[in-house]
Amino acid sequence: MHRAFAVFLTVFLISDVGRVYASRNLEIIPQQGEAQADATEAEAIKLMQEGLQLQKQGIKESLLIARNKFEAALVLWKKLGDKKLQAVTRNNIGGVYDALGEKQKALQYFNQALPLSRAVRDREREAYILNNIGSVYWGLGKNQKALQYYNQALPILRVVENRGMEATTLHNIGSVYNSLGENQKG
Repeated sequence: MHRAFAVFLTVFLISDVGRVYASRNLEIIPQQGEAQADATEAEAIKLMQEGLQLQKQGIKESLLIARNKFEAALVLWKKLGDKKLQAVTRNNIGGVYDALGEKQKALQYFNQALPLSRAVRDREREAYILNNIGSVYWGLGKNQKALQYYNQALPILRVVENRGMEATTLHNIGSVYNSLGENQKG
């Protein structure tokens, strides 16, 4: 198909009319690329929305399907070169693994999301990811490690003025101290 098109295009380029027509068609090529990117983005968004709905159900079967949806979306975000949404998607996949009890896989995805979030300067997402990493470590009984991540998230949340997540992080810090028997800090 491409070879036939190249031959056709070569014949057209011989005449002046062909040159004008070819130059007009060359202007269409970037637009077709944009349309392809738009379709890819639309598909990725659809997969993310479906994944989030499935993740909300919280049962193993829906979580597994959600993970597959997020992984498919991640491939598309990579294709589009969108690091911010790659970070969001990796964070979502990490959340699914955490909900499935696969803590090491969750950490793997959260730790992949973190530098992407930092690269695009998405401070709020960075704080969410740090909080998620802290929660996984807390779930693993690694309380000091959990506190390190929560304490990294807290000042960021204050800078971005996300009071709700700041309160959640303070609650998490207090819960860790409480589990350590240090109620006066919690």
